[in-house]
Amino acid sequence: MSHGSVEVNGQMGRKAAAYVRMSTETQDLSINQQLDYIARYAAGMQYTLVKVYRDEGKSGLTLRRRGGLQQLLVDILGGACDFDVLLIYDVSRWGRFLNIDEAACYEFLCGRAGVEVLYCAEAFGREALPLQHLMKDIKRLMAAERIRELSVRVFEAHAYLLRRGYKPGGAAGFGLRRVSVNADGRIRRVLEDGERKCHQTDRVMLTPGPAEEVRVVREIFRWYIEERMSYTAVARRLNQRGVPNGSGMPWHYLQVKAILTNEKYCGTLLYNRTSGKLRTSRRRNDEAEWLRCPAAHAPIVTPAELAQANAHYRLRRGLDRDAVLEALRQLYRRHGRLSYRLIEAEAGLPHSTLMIKMFGSLEAAYRLALRTERWPPDGMAQSCARRLTCQLLERVGACIARTGHRISSGATPYLLQVDGTWTLRVAVAACVCKGGYWGWRVPARAAGSDFVVCGLRGAGCDQLVKFALVQVAGLSQRTKWLGVGKHPRDMLVVSDIAQLFGLPAVGSLPDN
Repeated sequence: MSHGSVEVNGQMGRKAAAYVRMSTETQDLSINQQLDYIARYAAGMQYTLVKVYRDEGKSGLTLRRRGGLQQLLVDILGGACDFDVLLIYDVSRWGRFLNIDEAACYEFLCGRAGVEVLYCAEAFGREALPLQHLMKDIKRLMAAERIRELSVRVFEAHAYLLRRGYKPGGAAGFGLRRVSVNADGRIRRVLEDGERKCHQTDRVMLTPGPAEEVRVVREIFRWYIEERMSYTAVARRLNQRGVPNGSGMPWHYLQVKAILTNEKYCGTLLYNRTSGKLRTSRRRNDEAEWLRCPAAHAPIVTPAELAQANAHYRLRRGLDRDAVLEALRQLYRRHGRLSYRLIEAEAGLPHSTLMIKMFGSLEAAYRLALRTERWPPDGMAQSCARRLTCQLLERVGACIARTGHRISSGATPYLLQVDGTWTLRVAVAACVCKGGYWGWRVPARAAGSDFVVCGLRGAGCDQLVKFALVQVAGLSQRTKWLGVGKHPRDMLVVSDIAQLFGLPAVGSLPDN
């Protein structure tokens, strides 16, 4: 009969059904023992056993996947049952529910449908006395507590095995194999997928698999670390070369990721990375909760290679801001600029959309990457700009005086009048990013001036690295763009302020 129920013919008394459950497939006698006890109980009570609902090898923690109990409830609630007594071996056969009210609810549903529930191996009477209800609740609580204690014991046993280099359970993974070892540590045999250990007292360890699989694992690490290939690109190359995965199927990028992020490939056993105790939803544990056993078996790659792969993963995923900024600096040193296209073409860097999410914009990422540790806060930058402008004004005045011209202060700050005939304004410009290119916005429209001498600041604000002379009379634009390494025809750019006036170079401005 479907849903775990079978018909049993009987001859005597009231019609009764039985519900039996065992939690593991290894308890092969449990169902028969329960049925034998229930049958003798039914004979003693002169009941006719007409149906048996059974759940074999099913956990009692939840109702899920328990077809026998589900069909029993459907028959009772639907009025399709032809019995008025339900026989159960003991209270725990309903299940070891962590919420003890769940088992009580199922018993209540049976009673409301006119089906009396009797526990054959319990000392409960048939009268609904308060003491009997209390004893049932205690039994249900004991059943739930037993499963909690069992969960703790199983976890501690697995942790004990792991600390001694044995694998608590699960598949070996591509490139590795499980071996069954006896109490003396001698290998009995290599185990196939899903095969149990040879003897109950044996333990399971990992060992490198076939030479071809080991070679593929090392190739995967090399492609990812040295060629900066993505998980998807590695999987595509393996499939193009006709290399099957451990199941004989094409590679998926998640299988590549599983290899590149698992410490077992450098000889370390891991346990408790994820957990779903007592049938709860599976969750990823914090790394502090992981259990490790270094040097548990022969490694395929070195710990340094695994650490490099992990660093590349964190870089690609944008998990390490400092690493992303350092990668941008290296990209700038190679190309002299930063741009969206350069970032997209650079293997190993996060996608530009992820970088925008990390820093707010690509330009903000460029600024952070190329500023030095001495780059000051905004308030200090303004103060430093004023100081540099005053210093530059003093130097410009000194240079003009050396050439024999007369100078006087103009109508506005930082404005010099030369020989009473033409004016010169002094300014400084910070190095900024524009569309991925770095340079300076040189003032080109200064009211009341004919020329502008602009000091060009470096990555920090406390030093001028170059100087530009611009004739601004008649210009309409507010600023002129001067890129790093560029020398426009309408702008004179020198490295020493004295050179603007035809004087010998005497060095840059002092730092203070």
